[in-house]
Amino acid sequence: MINRTYVVKPPTGASPFVDICVASPTGSQVLPVCNPAFYAAANTPPPAGWAAVNGDAAYYEIRSRVVRLEHLASAGAAGGFAPRCRLGYTLSIYPVAGYDVFQMPSVILSASLYGTLGGDANIPVPAIPLNQLADPAYGPVIRIYGPDRQSIAAEAVYMVHFSIFERKDEDFSPVGGV
Repeated sequence: MINRTYVVKPPTGASPFVDICVASPTGSQVLPVCNPAFYAAANTPPPAGWAAVNGDAAYYEIRSRVVRLEHLASAGAAGGFAPRCRLGYTLSIYPVAGYDVFQMPSVILSASLYGTLGGDANIPVPAIPLNQLADPAYGPVIRIYGPDRQSIAAEAVYMVHFSIFERKDEDFSPVGGV
């Protein structure tokens, strides 16, 4: 199982969401990924285009580790693409500061991470597209939509725990990989 834990400061301005780039950059506790226009120069520069849509948000991965993605959704099935979370995943958000328990954010994964729920065609549980979010220009993301901006304190912080199942997790398969 792949486990990643992100510490996230949601935007307080006009941006309705924060994108956590899972493939890069990850930032660190000392140098989080954030918009240099809002914070001191001591940070991990965000990828091109991230700052324009994420406002004063910031994040970092606890161990500064990326999620490895061999092929992005834009490559298509012919290019070897398969959603990274196709074997399953868990995602939880824990408010650390500045939130009321009834003001939990909502979340969506971009296309390279997850796209459908259920099985194949012509079975009792058909595949249902869950994700209409294409990967942004800066790569695959966990997009977190915050609650009402008026109710978020400037010091609001939450932790995002993201675990991705792998084939080697299964009892019947000693083989590693996705």
